[in-house]
Amino acid sequence: MFSLRRSLTATLFLTILLAAMGGCSPAPAPARTHAEIVLEAGKAGLKEIWHRRLPLLGGEKWINVWRVGDSIYATTTSARLIRLNAISGALAWDVELGNPEYPIFRPADVPNSDYLLVVNKGRGFLLHKKTGDILMQSHLSFAASTDPTIVGNCFLLGGVESFRSAYLDFKGTSWNVTAPGHAFTVRPTLEGDSISFSTDTGRLWRVNASDGKWIWRDRSTGPDSHVVGGLASDARAVYVPCLDGKVFAFDMNNGSNLWYTLLEGRLDQNLTCTRSDLLVPASGKGLYNLNTSRGDIRWFVPDATTVGTIIRGSVWVSDSEGNLKAISLDTGDILATANVGGKIVNNTVDQLVITITHSGELTVYSVGK
Repeated sequence: MFSLRRSLTATLFLTILLAAMGGCSPAPAPARTHAEIVLEAGKAGLKEIWHRRLPLLGGEKWINVWRVGDSIYATTTSARLIRLNAISGALAWDVELGNPEYPIFRPADVPNSDYLLVVNKGRGFLLHKKTGDILMQSHLSFAASTDPTIVGNCFLLGGVESFRSAYLDFKGTSWNVTAPGHAFTVRPTLEGDSISFSTDTGRLWRVNASDGKWIWRDRSTGPDSHVVGGLASDARAVYVPCLDGKVFAFDMNNGSNLWYTLLEGRLDQNLTCTRSDLLVPASGKGLYNLNTSRGDIRWFVPDATTVGTIIRGSVWVSDSEGNLKAISLDTGDILATANVGGKIVNNTVDQLVITITHSGELTVYSVGK
């Protein structure tokens, strides 16, 4: 059992490290002035709101950038967490959290408070959102492997052999689902009062988020499956991407398998569900749009593998060369394109388009009508 746990922990850490390293792409493009980039973006209907360079130290690199509420957060190779105001670009604070070898997961706003929950592999932190002061911290009783999701006075997240709900004061666990020999490394999806989650081998549960009582459990994407990309859901189904190219839909009410579709490419990124569209990025291939009712392929756009912002019937994405593209959700036609030399940041909060370059140049755009 010790060797099994050690093997799972090593595999889990490698998975997280590889995912974190992927945040630093794309590679640097030929040097252009920022004014030239803004001019090209303007031709695609993008208007710069603000621009600034992340306050990186000598030799430091950014790992991940997230839009959360009214903030943009960035993590660095020195285990620093940086907070910026998403509307003005003003630097609010930066704070060093724990061991640089432990990745920092996506922060979560604590509802109706000025607190921010931050988790790395081994510790949990409660920060004052306005100042960045560490108000409370605690060792976690397990190695975390997913972004935390806050429900009531608890935060939910996965780890080796366990998906659990822990109290925000770090004083115990509310409920716990175990799967010996498996790891919960996949981003869960919250739908109403329930949460759906999966192991790295495609074994699924849907439970009541407040007490952990299962609605259905032990659904599977099949033998030899491996799941890395995050789940998505709507009122009808839970959607699961597998590394071998299969996408599954499981009925939200009873967990029955509604359909599966086989795609080309490596499905190692988070799914996005909007309207009746399921956006599926496939590394090395491009972006698929599936019909959520049957799993049919509506369209495919090559080399468009990072989903950013959905605006008025279109989705803004970026490719491996630093190009932004606006794609029609209805037809898959490319409506606009601009080379900004950076990667788009996923934003489900509002209709701003956020980009980050390899060197840490952060730019926020609005989109003209």
